[in-house]
Amino acid sequence: MSQVNNPDGGLLTDNGTLSIGDGTSTGIYQSSGDQNVILRTGASTTSQIEIAHSINGDITASLSNEGSFVFYSDDDDSIGVNIQTFYESATPANDDIIMRWLLKADDDGGNTTDFAKIDCTSTVVTDGSEDAEYAISVADGSGALGQCLNLKHDGTNGIVESGDGLDAGIFRSSGNHDVTLKTGNSTSSDITIVDGTDGNVTATLDGAGSFVVAGDTGTALNITTNATTANAAQISNSTITTGDLFNIGTTNNSVTSSDILNVFETATDADANRTGSTIQAGIQRDVTSATTITDSGHTFNISKAHTVNNAGATINDSGTVMNIALTNTETSG
Repeated sequence: MSQVNNPDGGLLTDNGTLSIGDGTSTGIYQSSGDQNVILRTGASTTSQIEIAHSINGDITASLSNEGSFVFYSDDDDSIGVNIQTFYESATPANDDIIMRWLLKADDDGGNTTDFAKIDCTSTVVTDGSEDAEYAISVADGSGALGQCLNLKHDGTNGIVESGDGLDAGIFRSSGNHDVTLKTGNSTSSDITIVDGTDGNVTATLDGAGSFVVAGDTGTALNITTNATTANAAQISNSTITTGDLFNIGTTNNSVTSSDILNVFETATDADANRTGSTIQAGIQRDVTSATTITDSGHTFNISKAHTVNNAGATINDSGTVMNIALTNTETSG
């Protein structure tokens, strides 16, 4: 076996192994003068790694044909390959981009184009209160990148944001499929948006779960339809045997001037004509085999009752059980 020693203790053997350094300190291979360094095989077609000289020099891995950049670990622990990036700054500041990954490719005009970008931003760098965001942007069809996903944490909850903050954020299924929103529990209520034309939005409540609409001010639930022949709201259940199909009530002890149920219609057009009912209640049973129909329920049952357990209390009730009024106002110029 032949070998060649260099003044710095390097060793080149005839089996193709190159050792740099004397074994007691870091071995360094560098170009002679201000030139790049290229690591490649001796094949005419090969992948290679190139280190550009000078400040801000890139390290470029050029892969041949369908070659891949492969990381391999033979460690027996549960981590496998561990890739770390480190942003070393003498003056770290809020909103520094500590990692950016740009995915570039040529378009059909031969122009190098950014097709996607991943940014990790250190939004807060205060010692003990560090915070970060992880954003993914993709080409938006106009030649620019648009942010589509942002991940953050508020100290209690993981937060997923959609959109760039300039327009609506959209979450949708991939392809013609339903979208279901549910918790990670094996037993959970869920909301499903059914795919396709005339698709329903279905809330499936687990057990005794309720659909709760809460608001501090204004209208808590507002149902609006643009249809001209459909029902704005329809409540139906073919299996209920006890309880109320529709129950409206309040437990607020301080209600003074609000209505529990207020039904009204407003027409602003002088030529507005209508033939429908403001409220229509009815019961209809269509039977083909029953010989007796028993009905002891009320089509419309309205009642008002006060229960007082304080002997010195006074009940002042000037309201009505039902107040129905029709007012026609006509003005002419």
